[in-house]
Amino acid sequence: MIIRIAVYLLGAMLLTACSEQAEKESPDVVQGNASIDRPAPVVTGMDQDGKTFTTSALNGSYWLASFMFTTCQTVCPALNSVQADLAKTYASKGLRFVSISTDPDNDTPEALRAYAGRYGATTGTWWMLTMPIDTVMHVATKGFAVMGPEKPDMHSTRFVLVDRNQQIHDYYDSADSAEVVRLKRTLDSLLNS
Repeated sequence: MIIRIAVYLLGAMLLTACSEQAEKESPDVVQGNASIDRPAPVVTGMDQDGKTFTTSALNGSYWLASFMFTTCQTVCPALNSVQADLAKTYASKGLRFVSISTDPDNDTPEALRAYAGRYGATTGTWWMLTMPIDTVMHVATKGFAVMGPEKPDMHSTRFVLVDRNQQIHDYYDSADSAEVVRLKRTLDSLLNS
């Protein structure tokens, strides 16, 4: 009986590990350090000031896209802290930030405005957007490919760097300090050229 339970648990662990590996290798989710050759989606939503904003207004600028929600207590505060640090250094050099809420039922412009204040996000530099959930899921899964379409997460630790021609330049994991250093080196090179 004990051997049967041990075999069952081992099998369950192997299946879990395989499914996690398959998710990482899903062709629908683009991993960092890949050769990126795809346009960034045009994203339109209501910003923290209750105004309509579209990323087509960022033509000619580099910008970082991210996905978060204001009531998140895990990865979103860390992601936005890294982003706030990046904004302090790179906003004056022309980098712009677009954070897309994955919880439009709760993330009203008022909620986004209060949240933006916690991280020093100002309109004109860093937009926090809300939009219908089906639009969010399409942008996250098909547009930026940061989430798998079968079971999308409510957030991602990854930044997506979009270039001046509205092409996806690369992906960077905000939870990995080496990736943040790589992003800063890339920004130093791109924004100082």
